[in-house]
Amino acid sequence: MNTTKKALLIVVVAFLLLGLLMLKPYQKQRILDFFALQSSYISSLQNLDNPQSMKYVNSAPLL
Repeated sequence: MNTTKKALLIVVVAFLLLGLLMLKPYQKQRILDFFALQSSYISSLQNLDNPQSMKYVNSAPLL
C-alpha cells in the first residue's frame, strides 16, 4: 500500500473517531453494542464447524 492511501486511511479513521467522541453517550453505546453484536455473530458463524462453540448457540432461548 502506498503512502497516500495510508495517509488517507489514517485521516478517515481519525475523523470517524472524532465523530464518535462528539456523539452523546447513549448513541455511542448503541453503536458500540451494534458492532459488538456483529463481531460476535460473525465469530459464531466462523466457529460453526467447532462443536465446542455450538453449546453457546444451542443454549440461546428461541424467540
